[in-house]
Amino acid sequence: LLVRAQDNEIIALGEGLAKSFNAKAGDYLTLMATTADGALNAIDLKVVTTFTSTSSEYDKRAILVPLPVAQMLLNSTKVENILVTLENTERTDEVFDEITKLAEDRGFPITQKKWHERAQYYHQVKQFYNQMTGFMSVVLFIIVFFSTANTIMMAIVERTTEIGTLLSIGTSRWQSLKTFFFEGIFIGIIGGALAVAVALLLSSGINALDLTLPPPPGLSTDYPLRMRNDMGIYSSIFILTVFIATVSSLIPTMKITKMKIVDALGHV
Repeated sequence: LLVRAQDNEIIALGEGLAKSFNAKAGDYLTLMATTADGALNAIDLKVVTTFTSTSSEYDKRAILVPLPVAQMLLNSTKVENILVTLENTERTDEVFDEITKLAEDRGFPITQKKWHERAQYYHQVKQFYNQMTGFMSVVLFIIVFFSTANTIMMAIVERTTEIGTLLSIGTSRWQSLKTFFFEGIFIGIIGGALAVAVALLLSSGINALDLTLPPPPGLSTDYPLRMRNDMGIYSSIFILTVFIATVSSLIPTMKITKMKIVDALGHV
């Protein structure tokens, strides 16, 4: 049975599928399917455009047709799935609650799921990147911690004679500790502020360049390189820098202030 879809007789093809058919905009294709009753049905449709997605395998098989065309082709008025897309992913929970309330008010017997509840591939990729970046973060933290601590500790040790001089003129060990404690905090604040400022500047510059990365295995298109400016991460970096600088200045100071004043003055 060949039927017509009148004003809705259009179809969009995935780019890979269009190449395999050698089809372009303006061509006519006959779309065949089995109806809900088991009969064979077909519709002549005009190709209006092609599209690409992030998956080359999907593009080799995907087609888009208007809902009336699909219902006519299947000889059914049922709709099994409705996909709602948002411009801002952050509004997922908000829109989900709104649709749930609307369905309850109008008595629509629908079952809803958020996109991440069905995106198994997304969760696998996210877990992979979380593990990879987590490992790299631990390695970088260890390197930064020991390099920063070593630099500050060496600077304090080189000032052993200065600490001995302060002790010889009546400065108490507690006052010496307090002096270098506040010095460590001050160095940490300056270092943390500079680290956050440089990170913000670099990330903003990289985002402004609109750089793209080559497609990973299984995908067909490049994807943009974007640096996320997360103030929570920046705050953690700032606090961690202050902590490292403070501890690194206290440890050698405590050791030096326990030395005899003569030994501190004669330290080389």
